[in-house]
Amino acid sequence: MKLLCETNIIRRSNREIKTRFIKSTLAIGKKDEKSNLCIILISSSNKAGTKYDLTNNIAGIFRKFLNEGKCTISFQLPEIDLQIKADPIQLKAFLNVIKNELYPSKENDKDNNHNNLIRAFASTTKMLTDQVTKLIITQRSEFPTKGFPRTLKELHINEIGCSQMPIGILNLSNLTYLNLNNNKIEKIHRALGNLRINELSISENDLGKSMSIKDWEWFNGINLQQNLRTLNLSKNKLKFMPSAIAKFESLVNLDLSNNEISRLPFAIKQMKSMRNLNLSHNQLKSLPCTIRKLQLDLIDLSSNQFSSYSKSLEIAQQSQRNITALNLDFPTLFELASQIIIKKQIPFMSLNIPKIIKEILFHSPICCNTKCESLCYDRKIYSNINITEIKSKSRITSDNTSHFLVDGPLCKITCLKF
Repeated sequence: MKLLCETNIIRRSNREIKTRFIKSTLAIGKKDEKSNLCIILISSSNKAGTKYDLTNNIAGIFRKFLNEGKCTISFQLPEIDLQIKADPIQLKAFLNVIKNELYPSKENDKDNNHNNLIRAFASTTKMLTDQVTKLIITQRSEFPTKGFPRTLKELHINEIGCSQMPIGILNLSNLTYLNLNNNKIEKIHRALGNLRINELSISENDLGKSMSIKDWEWFNGINLQQNLRTLNLSKNKLKFMPSAIAKFESLVNLDLSNNEISRLPFAIKQMKSMRNLNLSHNQLKSLPCTIRKLQLDLIDLSSNQFSSYSKSLEIAQQSQRNITALNLDFPTLFELASQIIIKKQIPFMSLNIPKIIKEILFHSPICCNTKCESLCYDRKIYSNINITEIKSKSRITSDNTSHFLVDGPLCKITCLKF
């Protein structure tokens, strides 16, 4: 018998170590008639499974909360407590199988149980060896009739004209690589953000057809933000780079090439892990001043609408001359406190402060003056106010310059003197 559940292993010799429940499969079985009854524990981190003997090895089974779908099996060796959470009815049936095998009421029952459990062990062993971890679909007829295997780690669905992301993908908790290239997908389900995907490619689709903020709520999923390392959104007719991309704290590679992007968000400064950025073949004329905060190995800015260095310098000087007055109101207490948090590099996302304040700190620009760079909340944004040199450890790919016009605010009159 198999039981889909959540399990948590507590080592009685070291209870101080905190562990958490993980999705698992428990199976009861025997290798042959002479073998001991055992439980096999299978999880996403342990595909081979761990066997625990049941015969003469149970210290106790705690069933106080069985009606709530909870119980604990204590083993003598190893000295562990196996905590189980599952559907109450299925859990009761699972425990009854253990009871009937360990304490059979009749000899015939015992023989039947032996045979059933031997078959169950063989079935479980086959399941472990036959797990499907990769699936490639290039025709609609190749979709699994019984749904996607839950064991999938890598999934490709390409060139079949999908207008919606297949909803079954949301059940693939083991998925780490997803490729949906060359389809007609316009929106991504917000629940995709719950998956722990490392690489995601949705190139050559129609995500730019609707640029509503609601269509990008899947970017707010904590699991995706923490695990995604490579993202490809090229050839989607995107009009802008969604600022929520900056929340992908582990993102290393970002491809936004061949879109219609004309502006980048100031929050790009938060992408401290990013090393490779492809913005080629867009409509960029300038960059946010915060882009100089990135530590890139490679950036591709070719085939945009940037001016040459001499032309950019002329445009920036003219923009500075056009500034007749600055908003020189004394900064508010909120702005002063925010500037200190940014200057001291305090990790504000973990602070116990309102979410709206975290969002302001996250998305607010900094002063365009490279010697200042104070956080500027609620200040006017000036276009083409300065030029900046993009620095890369490895290579910059652009048409004719490494100096680019930048947009941003100025916090005080002295910052106008670059």
